[in-house]
Amino acid sequence: MNIQDEMHGEVAVLTLSGTMMGGGETSAFKEHVRRLIKDQSVTQIVVDLGRVKWMNSSAIGILAEGLKTARKDGGDVRLARVGDRIISVFVAMQLEKIFRSYKTVEEAIDSFNMVIREETRSDVAILTLGGTVMGGGETDEFKDARTRLVSDGKPPRIVIDLGDVRWMNSSAIGILASGLKSARESGGDIRLARISQPSISVFSDTQLDKIFESFDDVQAAVSSFDGS
Repeated sequence: MNIQDEMHGEVAVLTLSGTMMGGGETSAFKEHVRRLIKDQSVTQIVVDLGRVKWMNSSAIGILAEGLKTARKDGGDVRLARVGDRIISVFVAMQLEKIFRSYKTVEEAIDSFNMVIREETRSDVAILTLGGTVMGGGETDEFKDARTRLVSDGKPPRIVIDLGDVRWMNSSAIGILASGLKSARESGGDIRLARISQPSISVFSDTQLDKIFESFDDVQAAVSSFDGS
């Protein structure tokens, strides 16, 4: 097994290749992660498994241990390019749901750049997104926030501010659409504000620009509920 690492801003990318079967190579990987987190204070880690031929349960256990340590320190370990054979081991160990996994290293790196902020203004919940929303773990985080707001027992009045979003794909917009449906079924609504230029084309391509009410600024979107 070979381990290479490089920094992308505050995100460390560990590229593994070969096999991880326990023993010396697993110990080397464990020490590598420990050094990043404890000695260098790096808690945002992407593990690229695209060149790994096989890894057993011992090696995946080390990944889970690193994940726990990183999250304890406010970070995360996210995976990229996980092959089907390796996924089967994650599934057998019931660990596939605790890791955020991405198709490419770039998506995994970008996922650390997504920001979600919440505030309430005039009984309207405002969800502000920033960075990239590309599917996978960060989309799950967005979905959890949206679901919580829609399911709080009151007709949901939600504004989603997209002004700081660099890019969002169709999966993320699908989460918006399902949230809109749930909100309207509950007697509420989701309205959008400041749709960033890169996101406009995705809304247009999915024809969802016709079903959402959108506004040029957040306060206009909030005020629109008073006239509903």
